[in-house]
Amino acid sequence: MWQVADDFMAARLDSSGPGERLNGNAVSVARKSFRQGRRPDDNAKRHHTVTLCNLPSVGRKRAYFSRMKTAVFFERDGILNLCEAERGHQVQPVRLEQFKVNPAAKPLLAELKRAGLLLIATTNQPGPSRGQMSRNELDMMHAVLRRQLPLDDLLACVSDDPHHPCYKPQPGMLLEAAFKWGIDLDHSFVISDKWQDAKAAQIAGCTSVLVQSPWIGRDHHDFVVADFESAVSKVLHLHTQPYAEPLAAGA
Repeated sequence: MWQVADDFMAARLDSSGPGERLNGNAVSVARKSFRQGRRPDDNAKRHHTVTLCNLPSVGRKRAYFSRMKTAVFFERDGILNLCEAERGHQVQPVRLEQFKVNPAAKPLLAELKRAGLLLIATTNQPGPSRGQMSRNELDMMHAVLRRQLPLDDLLACVSDDPHHPCYKPQPGMLLEAAFKWGIDLDHSFVISDKWQDAKAAQIAGCTSVLVQSPWIGRDHHDFVVADFESAVSKVLHLHTQPYAEPLAAGA
């Protein structure tokens, strides 16, 4: 986690001017390095980035951190849209007519939006790679989701390789969103009903809030609550009072 975070922080600070604009070359180097499991080439990094410790102004550091955003990442299936279960597993919709947005989601996401939080959905969708659905069908589902819910972004991993860096529980989609939106992952949250999201949250440094379900597993998670409404209430409480409640120890 810290290797990629260091690359992100270095890439985000451009030494060419006072505006601290995003350095595209540095981001490209950092992203490529994450995919290859190594740090950016030293020469490339030296030409395009500066590290926080070398910044000439403490004020610039404070200004940068103050502009970082806090996000809530949502699992799609079972949280933002309704899913049926068969033989102990959730069944992902593969046709547009099967895709039903959770009616409870819109007012709950509106509460989070009013609190100033960035709202991003992340989802594993291997169906197109497996030939179970077309990419166009998936895109139409996501167009419906974005029309009905106040999401800022939606990231989908369509690979069917469980070791792909963006396939949850790998944290690739969280890290990609952090690059794109300037997100402070350490102060961000993941809401899901599955252990894979909690594991991705742990690796990326986010706080996981899981809705009780048969799929939360026995791996690490920070909080488990009864339903989606309780999960949103927990996030709002932690966001406004971040030190009021300890995380679940090893839960």
